[in-house]
Amino acid sequence: MCHPVDGRKILPLYLVAIGMQFVHLTEEYVADFPDNFSALTGSHLSPNAFVLIAILVGGIAYFFAGFGLTHRHPVANYLL
Repeated sequence: MCHPVDGRKILPLYLVAIGMQFVHLTEEYVADFPDNFSALTGSHLSPNAFVLIAILVGGIAYFFAGFGLTHRHPVANYLL
């Protein structure tokens, strides 16, 4: 049986971790990671696609996980 974490205790640390993730994604975008990744893998990942996938979709998932943590939803533990 899954026991959800107490969101009030973990949420500040979770928000710091999310903030650091966005700083890291910004660093990758500025350092031209999408083009370097495309050259390494042979796929085409444009900077716009990188922003949409990594930052926007990831940010939405992080937001819902934080919302789930505050409401003690067990699925949020997996994203945590």
